[in-house]
Amino acid sequence: SRVAGTDVSSYQIALDMTSEVKVYFEKKPVVNVTDNAAGKVTLQIGSSTINSGDFAEFGDDVQVNIVPNAGFIVDTVTVNGSDVTPVLHTSGDIRYYTIEDITHNTEIAVTYKAKPTVSFNSEDGKFDITVIATKDFAEGEIASGSYVDFGSDLNGTVIPAAGYVVEAVTVNGTAIAFVTGTDSDMVTFAVNDVQADTEIVVSYKAKPIV
Repeated sequence: SRVAGTDVSSYQIALDMTSEVKVYFEKKPVVNVTDNAAGKVTLQIGSSTINSGDFAEFGDDVQVNIVPNAGFIVDTVTVNGSDVTPVLHTSGDIRYYTIEDITHNTEIAVTYKAKPTVSFNSEDGKFDITVIATKDFAEGEIASGSYVDFGSDLNGTVIPAAGYVVEAVTVNGTAIAFVTGTDSDMVTFAVNDVQADTEIVVSYKAKPIV
């Protein structure tokens, strides 16, 4: 018989007749992780950390901690080929999942997804553009080419140079509405719920000379 969680090296058996004793051994379960360089996976049993390829004791609970690199989120997690849903940690994009009562070899696979990037133009010094978005769960001004969190809203401000006005604002090639200030040529626009790479292009024209 197997005593869960205990390494038994010997038995004492009282026999009153000629008997045949057979001993069978069973390998402890091994835990393997497959992921990539877009994040880091650690395995924890109680207060101890184990590496991918290490064995666990029969009946152990293994906590899988997943920390994506900056600019990535956890996309999928499978355990022995079945999809599981990791739990959001108390901060950031960190996730964890607990595999309970391990009794056999376990394969964990993790994939990641890049966060969307936002790019915008600023042509020839004819205008200044500022974009506010949510990046790493904090709202603030971003540079062109930065990633943002999935679901972030974008709020843009365009200030044309003297003698110019904004003619159009497009997002991924589609014109969007913008608002021009009542006492200046400043323009504001908004893009909601960003889920994919986004390119903002501002076009301008010269004011007529009177």
